[in-house]
Amino acid sequence: MNKRIYLPKHFIVYIAVIIYNLIFFELLRLGFLFKNFHYYNGISNGKILSSFLQGIRFDLSAIVVSICWFFLILHLPGKWKENKIVKTIVKSFIYIVINLMYALMFIDIFYYKFAARRLSAVELLSVSTHLKSMAILILSDYWWGILLFIGFFVLFNFLLTYLIKKIEQKEEKISFKTEIIYFLIFVIFSTVLIRGGLQNRPLTPAVAFNDGNVVLGHLRLNGWYTVLHSLWEARIYKEDKEYISYEEAVNVLREIIKDENEEFVDERYPLLRKTNFDLKPRKLNVVIFIMENLHPDYLNYMPFLGSLKKDGLYFNNFYSCATRTWPAVSSILFSIPPVYTKAITDEPFSQNVYRSIAHILKDEGYETIFLHGGEGYFFRFNYFTKYIGGFDKTIFMEDFDLSKVKVDKSWGVHDEYVFLRANEEFKNLKQPFLGVILSLSAHSPYDLPSEFKILSSTVSNYDYFNSLVYVDYSLKKFFDKAKKE
Repeated sequence: MNKRIYLPKHFIVYIAVIIYNLIFFELLRLGFLFKNFHYYNGISNGKILSSFLQGIRFDLSAIVVSICWFFLILHLPGKWKENKIVKTIVKSFIYIVINLMYALMFIDIFYYKFAARRLSAVELLSVSTHLKSMAILILSDYWWGILLFIGFFVLFNFLLTYLIKKIEQKEEKISFKTEIIYFLIFVIFSTVLIRGGLQNRPLTPAVAFNDGNVVLGHLRLNGWYTVLHSLWEARIYKEDKEYISYEEAVNVLREIIKDENEEFVDERYPLLRKTNFDLKPRKLNVVIFIMENLHPDYLNYMPFLGSLKKDGLYFNNFYSCATRTWPAVSSILFSIPPVYTKAITDEPFSQNVYRSIAHILKDEGYETIFLHGGEGYFFRFNYFTKYIGGFDKTIFMEDFDLSKVKVDKSWGVHDEYVFLRANEEFKNLKQPFLGVILSLSAHSPYDLPSEFKILSSTVSNYDYFNSLVYVDYSLKKFFDKAKKE
């Protein structure tokens, strides 16, 4: 006699299917690790195991977001969903999606050898234009992978069908009220797993690289998750336009950037060039101030900054690479302007390896540091500068004794204290060094120290002009201190 259960069968099936798929996801991650193990030479077993387990979070998100929509239908209250036709249609879609999921994950394991990154919509779209050549390559070199997938396909579907039938054989006694309760539980449960937890921001592929190790980040991810996420982000390509041909664009750019003592060295990287120096290079200290929200028309509010024109180079005619802080910092540190309005830590770019000015100068023996008065987790600046940017040391708001500095209520530690902290940090660095400082006090909304609230509200843009006066004062304090070192 069948046992009677007091939970909705569809909810039990849902949980069982998630766990069942999770087991197979881990088997495929193990296959990915064995197939590409040479990438992990020199990495401790502990770190590999930890990254392997951290990947479960991405697996659960990918599994649930793929199947929850079909199970949502089966969790709607009412007996109508027990109709045989409805159940057959829903189950058919579940099987189709799950098998597509595993087909792409198998492809991803073999694809990694060629791209050193997980699969995404970008690669799928490019492969679709070379189907014939790709099919020949797969059939000739990876026929054994196809046989392995067929065996996997048969075993997986047989066991999944057996599992579902076993659960559905049981009788259930569920009231309409209980169905409503479990519908709400289903929605909350699925949402949490899709988001990757209860944290403020939902899970993204970039989170996999929080420790800065790219290959461990790839181990945490899975090909299905990265494909889904890049498909969601694919809307950024809708307005892709080609104004001139690729060859013409390369020639125009080469004319603009080439100097007399430079030569282009590789057609695969058309802007890569070698500079032939006549003089022996000098390894000077490098300090870069990235100043928030300044404008050349208002230099009269910044007399000290204006005075620097006398002893340096001042460019009054140039194109801006960005209109916001985040992409501007990317442009300055990596020489990569914003692409499709996306940051380099967003899909489809988050799996790439980048070289910043910090990486380049570290190769020349420089010690590097980045300072900003804001919170490190804001826009994930700590991850962006330390792990992607390669800075040896980073200083953010949480690294200050807040009882000894003045803090902007909106953004963080005021520029004056950040700039002076930079000077102290520079004194302790081994020379030569690179120091990058990102300001914040001229960012709206403005919350300046009381003594700098000079202009009143009767003046248009008074708070912005007051912030310029304060920023100029902060810069002068830094230069006055630095000149004495």
